[in-house]
Amino acid sequence: MEYKLPNHLDSFISDPLSVLDSDGLEVSYWAFLTTLLDPIASSRVKLSHQTHRDLVFEDKTREPLTASEIYKHFTNAIETIAYSLTGSGNSDNSLLLAYWPDPLSPQLVQRIVHAALQLPTLIPEGYLPVLGRSLGAQYSGSPTIQQVVTLTTEQVACIVCHMVLGTLPKPPWATISVEEGGGFSWDGPNLSPAWFADDGRGSKEIKSAYIRVLLAYLDATLPVPHSSDTPGRRGVDCITYQIVEGNFKETRDRGEEIEMESGNELVDILTSVLSEKPEGVFSTHTLVPLRIILLEQEEDDDHEECFTVDIASTIVCQLVSANSEIGFGPAATQEERLFGAVPTLLPAVLFTPRLRPTQGLLVSGDGINVFGHFKGHLRSARLERIYPRQAEGAEGGLFHSRKGRQFLFLDALEMDGELHGRDAELPLMERELRKLVVGFNALVRQPHSGIKESCDQSRSGVMHQRGKNHVVVVLPPWGCGTFGDDFKIKLLLIWLAASMVTGTDLASAVSASLELRLAVKKAWWEALDAEWRMFLEMILKGQNIRTKAPGSNIAPSPPLPWTVGMLWTRLRAMERR
Repeated sequence: MEYKLPNHLDSFISDPLSVLDSDGLEVSYWAFLTTLLDPIASSRVKLSHQTHRDLVFEDKTREPLTASEIYKHFTNAIETIAYSLTGSGNSDNSLLLAYWPDPLSPQLVQRIVHAALQLPTLIPEGYLPVLGRSLGAQYSGSPTIQQVVTLTTEQVACIVCHMVLGTLPKPPWATISVEEGGGFSWDGPNLSPAWFADDGRGSKEIKSAYIRVLLAYLDATLPVPHSSDTPGRRGVDCITYQIVEGNFKETRDRGEEIEMESGNELVDILTSVLSEKPEGVFSTHTLVPLRIILLEQEEDDDHEECFTVDIASTIVCQLVSANSEIGFGPAATQEERLFGAVPTLLPAVLFTPRLRPTQGLLVSGDGINVFGHFKGHLRSARLERIYPRQAEGAEGGLFHSRKGRQFLFLDALEMDGELHGRDAELPLMERELRKLVVGFNALVRQPHSGIKESCDQSRSGVMHQRGKNHVVVVLPPWGCGTFGDDFKIKLLLIWLAASMVTGTDLASAVSASLELRLAVKKAWWEALDAEWRMFLEMILKGQNIRTKAPGSNIAPSPPLPWTVGMLWTRLRAMERR
């Protein structure tokens, strides 16, 4: 299955405004875009003052354009594209256009258009492969199926520019209509109207914050033609988007009932633990380290203690409580904030169909750079700061990993007490556990972080020699109403899954060591009833909790280490209450 880009030979578009002089009902999409956009990209800009980026697009045959003329051409172009692509003449890009009065904005407009027009050079085949459920014979017998799309940073930036211009058609799996009288329709894959429209959906402030981060990313990434200052030409880095999947046989669409096929080691891990076999080797694994960091005030997407490591080769991965149809949006859920903070995640919506109950999406690569730092959640969310592009290197022996950070998207099962019953129902816990094991298993099976893979090697899907990594996984304390907003059970399931896969030898791979970090509001910790606090402190085995929780009766001597089997038995006991 392919997602066709505008430069595909079979991509056509209606031309009601006669951009091309044609009598046909449809015209070549790429000829349409080239005719519409080339005058913007190649015109000289007349400014009231000189900067090092003036006149970088040399075309002496065209009269220089003022900034207001550039804005007018750009506005007309995106409105024409929207009308021709969707048939709607109500394109609203007012929040985006509000940021153009800056003196250097005309050049950024030109750079966006110029980068978009490089699509045939960067992706000459005109399509992106859609992430599926199986690979070739070289993956036969693998515990997880990993199908990969690998893009260079230049390809990603080009695609993001097309999302800004609104040129991309909806993927066939995207929600395209709503029920009469209500409902929700995803606005992607283009960034208007989800981010650019002042339409009352979502917070205007958070949308504007996403736009600010987006423009900072584009300004730091896009090349400046005919200039020595070319931020996009600093070596070729890659971003890899891969589906990770467990070899389970599904019996229901939402996966509450799943039959597990024997004969693969990932299934054996789950079977051993879920059946509570005392002799099960995986049940005897001790729990991986968990570090709880208590925040004095609000949620923090980029808390320094969560993401700072003392060894540069440490893999830092952020766990995302995602929607099964991953993507950006006008609100401020954890998933939406991350798409706003990390623009290189945006192309994933073009080739990632709805995640099935046994699937996850892992995004990794040196081309990833975090540009935005958000604090708060939903209505309280705000942009704390915009980061510059992060280069290699360290300060004081500590690495705050904004470059090369990984993101593991696992859809969180929505639960509501009235509709789904008790939080600790066994089928629901097993469903979440399977999904988490699949995701953490993918982290364990990555190539050693010291092995530098080229973009071509990543695209090939060839498995390389493994080594022992240390992986820090940063956990979200919320997501999709998971377990009635009761994160305690979700936390234990995450802890259990990470511990189940760590220390195993899957597909002849030397597994990684995993460490979990969780930053939660101090008020959340203090609001736990005394029994839960004592239980969590007991199984933490004396691990470091940054702020001492009041009311603890735990003795100072460390308790015996807890194992996977012991924790699963406790969770089963909760279900039986």
